[in-house]
Amino acid sequence: MTIFSNIFIGVLSGVITSMLLYLVILFLNKVIIPFYQTKIYRWLDIQGNWKAIKEESPSKYQFNLQIKQTGHKISWKYLAKSIHPHDESFADYNFNGLIKDNYILIQYETCNNKTIGLGAFLLKISNGGDGLVGHILFMDRYQTNIHAMEYIEFCREKN
Repeated sequence: MTIFSNIFIGVLSGVITSMLLYLVILFLNKVIIPFYQTKIYRWLDIQGNWKAIKEESPSKYQFNLQIKQTGHKISWKYLAKSIHPHDESFADYNFNGLIKDNYILIQYETCNNKTIGLGAFLLKISNGGDGLVGHILFMDRYQTNIHAMEYIEFCREKN
């Protein structure tokens, strides 16, 4: 064999090994670890749809959390609707969060890269797992002011 063929075989085997290692790590992170976390996680399952309505005269706010859960980690979609006397607005967000010591921390940001919006929830599990109560800290999408909304009560949507 020539020097060129030895170098070619060495580089090719390195690339193939790198691809195999990448696939093994991807399989571990996407399949094995979530499966393991789901099996060892022995606490409350909050997966599903949660709704809340908050009225602050003269406005009304509707919140919808669509939660997917893997062990103590949660994610998916957050939908918000603001109803004011002269207009309405609707926004959807992606969120990530976690459950720890009977509390849920959620950080969210807008799904659409043409708009701005972000915030956070700190919620406590209540009503034997059928309720979430807490506060939200968020950025106003239009004026970019920071606001807090106290005592939001989410109820689990029954299937």
